[in-house]
Amino acid sequence: MKNKNIDLQKVIDIFNAEGKRAAAEFTEVEYNAQYTTVQRKIKEETNYIFNRTTRKYEIRDKEATFMTLEELCKDKPKTARKINEDRSSFGPNPHLNENIFKDLIVNLMKDKMQEMSKYIYLEQSTKLVLISLKKLEESGYKVVLD
Repeated sequence: MKNKNIDLQKVIDIFNAEGKRAAAEFTEVEYNAQYTTVQRKIKEETNYIFNRTTRKYEIRDKEATFMTLEELCKDKPKTARKINEDRSSFGPNPHLNENIFKDLIVNLMKDKMQEMSKYIYLEQSTKLVLISLKKLEESGYKVVLD
């Protein structure tokens, strides 16, 4: 790129107001640069992201960014609580009663089976499997046949 002093904010404003074609023409005429190069600079050097839904550049939401490892590890607890009880009676999750956990798993499995029964029918006597691909796709599932 010949001119590195591109006014990226102006390019973003033109893109949001007039569209991609106008922004591309502006960058080629004004800066003698390809629009794809300017797009890359916008992504790398500004706080803007392209929103595919609105088809416009928007300021990146600070709250949506992930925390760094330093931020996660910065505040450690001063002391850990000690459990004075005999740990041999605890399972892998001492705060969960085993029966409650099993019931939870069974209920989750039932929910999944009920969801699948909307789309898949198994007839054991004839060994027939009926799958409604149309219903699956309408419900947002991606169907891959292997």
